[in-house]
Amino acid sequence: MTSQAYPNLPSFDELLQLANKAPQQLELLQQKLNLELLEAQSSAENRLAMERLLFRMNARHRHCAAPLVRLQRTYELMLGHINLMQQQLELLSSTPASGKSSAAILEFPHKKLFSDWEK
Repeated sequence: MTSQAYPNLPSFDELLQLANKAPQQLELLQQKLNLELLEAQSSAENRLAMERLLFRMNARHRHCAAPLVRLQRTYELMLGHINLMQQQLELLSSTPASGKSSAAILEFPHKKLFSDWEK
């Protein structure tokens, strides 16, 4: 599944080996994949949003020496975004409608329809 979605991504075992033996190579791979992600964005707005997210991730990672701490910071950032989306969804679902419906409600002629079926 991973190889289909990200054909340039090495297997998990290869990434683990890079992390243990050649962390600089892993960092270069991450930067390359980030650039590919930016180039794949369909609009300037999406590209700008991704650039901002990558900037925040990189800013947090600069202060982390251990890979586990970097993982935890990335997880916290993702969780923050998920919580923000959840709050926005809850806000949208709790906002009352304007009071007027946008379409007229038509009565369903169920008695007439069913009487035609019985014949």
